[in-house]
Amino acid sequence: MLVLELARCEYILRRENIIALGNSGTGKTHIALSLGLAACQKRMGGRARAS
Repeated sequence: MLVLELARCEYILRRENIIALGNSGTGKTHIALSLGLAACQKRMGGRARAS
């Protein structure tokens, strides 16, 4: 599953970005916060940007 792959935070080591697309109420912010938390727990840091 893609979310579990992202939770491993390997995209950070590869210096890749993540773009979450979807309709309102589909959980994009929830996933972004969860990935940020996973990165912080692995001491990799994180940054979220909403536009």
